[in-house]
Amino acid sequence: MLLQRGHRFAEGCLVFLLLVSFLSTAPAHGKLCGDDVGGRDIACGCGDVVVSDVVLGDEDPVTRETCTTHGLVVRAAETAGGLTVDLAGRTLRGEGRGAGVWVERGGAGGVRVVSSGQRATIERFRDGVFSTRGIREISDLLVRDVQRDGIHVTATGYRLEGIEVEQAGRDGLWLRGSGVELRRVSVRGAGRYGIFAYGREMTLGDRENPAGVWVERTGSAGIKLAGEGQQARNCVVVGSRKEGVALRGADFEVVGCEVWGSRKEGIAGLLDSGWFVGNRASGNGEDGIRVRGPGVVDGGGNSADRGCFLGGKPCAE
Repeated sequence: MLLQRGHRFAEGCLVFLLLVSFLSTAPAHGKLCGDDVGGRDIACGCGDVVVSDVVLGDEDPVTRETCTTHGLVVRAAETAGGLTVDLAGRTLRGEGRGAGVWVERGGAGGVRVVSSGQRATIERFRDGVFSTRGIREISDLLVRDVQRDGIHVTATGYRLEGIEVEQAGRDGLWLRGSGVELRRVSVRGAGRYGIFAYGREMTLGDRENPAGVWVERTGSAGIKLAGEGQQARNCVVVGSRKEGVALRGADFEVVGCEVWGSRKEGIAGLLDSGWFVGNRASGNGEDGIRVRGPGVVDGGGNSADRGCFLGGKPCAE
């Protein structure tokens, strides 16, 4: 019990220090902006605080300038039914600090960061989108050349769809929470994990969309999935420097994933329970599939060009 409390205390300190470090990049002065700020449409510049729904246009300086800290800071009212930031196909550019979009406060209904018309781009910030509370949706977004994480979110009940990350210094997607859905997401180049997902009932990919989650060229595991009730469906992982898919937790479901070219195992981990169907691994440096645990179930169709083991037994033919 004391050891567990010690781990929680250390983790809490780390989160606090990271948040303090991030907040230190916040702009000292940023005017309020949005399409309805006290009945007025006020254009948004770098570091400005979005307090109402906004659709970015050419009149918004943030779409033309290079931001020295944050691109946009979102601060929804606590009573708000939801706030939408529509990047409308524009590009936000930074200088390696702050976030392209920092959701500081999501309000009662949460914040949607979307792009109508065509995909928007966030590039060369520290993080592409950063939020520790209040995100409801992030969609149709390209994030590239960021110093740390493409998207860094802690929240409950949010969705990521149509997201592409190219070259993240740490993780392509850093996600914590519960009730999370990822569809049509890809990461191409990350210093550590392509996707780090920790929490409960998070679903990566879907049954109807082959390669709905695609990860390649990562410095550690392609996908690091931990927690309870997690699902990975139709994922593809290529060229990880460690495991392709690394698992830790209970009650997992891994269906239809393909992993090749990892330096260690293709799919590996330790689970109290899990269900595996139709996964394939080839050309990996160690065993193709090796997942240990008393409740790991081989549902059939799993294969590898070298070792394939689920729950301590060879995969069923």
